This record gives sequence, structure tokens and C-alpha cells, in this order.
Amino acid sequence: MRRSIPHHDAPDKPIIWTVSISRLFDLFRDIMPEFDERATIEPIHLGFEDAVRHIRERLATERCDAVIAAGSNAAYLKSRLSVPVVIAKASGFDVMQALARARKITPEIGLVTYQEPMTELAEFQSTFGLKIAQRTYITEEDARAQINELKAGGIKAVVGAGLVTDLAEEAGLAGVFVYSAASIRQAFEDALDIARFTQLESTRGRPHPVADTLRAKHGVSDLRGDSVVMERVRQSIALFAKSSATV
Repeated sequence: MRRSIPHHDAPDKPIIWTVSISRLFDLFRDIMPEFDERATIEPIHLGFEDAVRHIRERLATERCDAVIAAGSNAAYLKSRLSVPVVIAKASGFDVMQALARARKITPEIGLVTYQEPMTELAEFQSTFGLKIAQRTYITEEDARAQINELKAGGIKAVVGAGLVTDLAEEAGLAGVFVYSAASIRQAFEDALDIARFTQLESTRGRPHPVADTLRAKHGVSDLRGDSVVMERVRQSIALFAKSSATV
């Protein structure tokens, strides 16, 4: 599960852990070598409470600058870990491509997404004449129930994240994985930005201690919330932190 860390890695090289339990693990692993020169990256093949326990134990003695995960697993980790969690997100283009692949299998398609439905899908359906049944889930059992309901309704292919596609195939349906390599690369880029900011925050002021009144009281990891708006706020903080200009 753990990758050996080369002894020649720079001491300030960002350390990123990817956390996944489904086929996303393979996609993370395939893309990781592209970032080997810029970060030390380790895949963790665990999810939810097992992942939280594992990461907390390691954080007691090891450094990690950012964690990358997706879907319900990412939301679970984000609310329970002190280290920043970057949520890998499927783009609209990813969804369109996945639906196109599903359409080659069957016209009876279901789309299962975490927490919120894709409201933009209605226009896509009318434009291309597709009938797509949308469902949302929060927990694994919830996802399983939604897939069983779709199957009972005649759906033969389900588009979604790794957990969803695994459950769909268990139910005898075709599972179409929604994430693309491009979206996962973007998650790595976001994690690198967050990791640099985390490192900057942890080292800033060490050579020249300042009064407590001048120190930042909170960091980016203190920001709570999983909405798109909050993710944009975190990314903006990481971006502007690179500049010495005042804002």
C-alpha cells in the first residue's frame, strides 16, 4: 500500500496522499508518475472510517500536506481530518462523455451522483433525445438502494463514481465510470497549490518570530464546507497566497 520515498527527495517537497477504495484507485495510480518530480505521492487503498483511522495514526508521526479523495469518501474525510482534503470532481465534459459511452450500451441509462443532481442535464437530454434517470446518494447503502430502484425500473447502465459503478455491476448492470484523467490531473494540481500554501503557512515567520497579535489565527484547513463556493474560496486563498501583494 505504501510507496517507498526516495532518499533524494527534497525535504520541502509536498507530500500528498490519495485515498480511494474503488476503480478511482487505479486512475490515481496511473497519473501519479506524472507528478513524481513535483511531489511525493502515496496511494492509500482505504475508505471512510478505516481511512480516517489510518491517516490519523500516521499524522501523529508523519507529515502530509494534502489528501485527495472523491465523492462521499472525500466528504467523510474532509469533516474528520485536520489535513486539507482536495475533492476530485468530474467535470461536465466528463459526465457527457460517460453518458455517450453508456448510450452505446443501452438507451436505458441512469446517473447517480453524490448529494446533488445535475440540473444542467435536462437541456442535454432534450438536445440529444436521451432519457436519463437521475438519482442521488449519501451513504453506500443509499447508493445501493438507488441502483436497485433503477434496475427495477428497467435501467441497464449506470453512470457514476467508482462506488456507484461497482455497486451497479454487483447488481448485474453496466457501470460507466465518470472520472477522466484530465479531472484527476486537475485534482493533483489543486492539491499541489494547497500543499504549497500549507507549507508556506507552517514555515512563515520561523526565522523572525512576531507578536501573537500579528500571527494568522486561522489557516485554510479551518474553512469548513463542501460546496462549490467553498472549494473556490480555498483555491483562491491558495492562489493569492503566492503573491506578496496585499489584498
